[in-house]
Amino acid sequence: MDIGKGKLKSVVQHCIYEISTGKWRAGEKLPSVRKAEEMWGVNRLTVLSAYRELLEMGLVTSEDRKGYFVATHTENKETKEQRDQLDNLYKKALKLIRNNTSFEPRAVLKYFASQAEKENDLHPEIAFMECSNFQAEGHAKEIKDRLNVSIQPVLLNQEIQKQEFPSSIRTLLTTGFHILEVRKIGKRLSLDVVNIPIEVDASLFENISINFDAATVFELEEEMSRDIFNDVKALTNIPLKEKIIQDVNGEIEAFLKAHLTEIILLSPRVWGQTAKRWRENPRVHLIKFSIQENSWPTIVEAVKLPFALTY
Repeated sequence: MDIGKGKLKSVVQHCIYEISTGKWRAGEKLPSVRKAEEMWGVNRLTVLSAYRELLEMGLVTSEDRKGYFVATHTENKETKEQRDQLDNLYKKALKLIRNNTSFEPRAVLKYFASQAEKENDLHPEIAFMECSNFQAEGHAKEIKDRLNVSIQPVLLNQEIQKQEFPSSIRTLLTTGFHILEVRKIGKRLSLDVVNIPIEVDASLFENISINFDAATVFELEEEMSRDIFNDVKALTNIPLKEKIIQDVNGEIEAFLKAHLTEIILLSPRVWGQTAKRWRENPRVHLIKFSIQENSWPTIVEAVKLPFALTY
């Protein structure tokens, strides 16, 4: 990564992106201070300050004389203890049904499962917080499709109050990009917070139906733009450029008029500021992020599903 003048913000943003997109995995050691100085062209103080900020965010941990490591999560494993616990519950339920009803136990348990699904749909226990509705809804749908667990999408708002959540919510999921803000909210509202790594969706260019000669990534900040640009570039051989913008809709309009055979790729937060008419334009596309495959054990643990490795 080209840090340029070596600003602290650049190092922190780059590290957040690497962790949030799973390139630096749970338990992995961050570059040593000496290596980081060489990689990013910054001094020792800047590296240590950046790592301390990540430590405060809860994205990394530190070990004396060993360095800094990406924070790990506790993975739920398929253990004999879990199976024994469920077998005991089943036996108790079976005995209760037979002693108190004339119903066939299997039919009763199917009814219970159906009722539990309805209850989960009406009163989800997990919320996914993001800075835009479409991202929160998208990640919530991914989990619903994969695990058949309803997730409440919630727009990230620093002033959000507990009464604005369904009373059933006990855990907030979010990405590393927003972990600091969501942890503050979680602490204030006494809710657990879990970090979920995501990545640029590999199908980005498969969903573009028009012909084009080149693409340009639009972003609001140079630090974030460079990392997103590199991830998108890994998916295609077409000429790719990046553009830092301020007037989102005005610059989209100007670019489309000046580059008739090119498309625009918008980062999620730029997409959130884009007018509907540009979102519907076939030459303007969202850089969609999806939940990284390695994140699913973390999600399974968060929603309290047994036997994580079977999902």
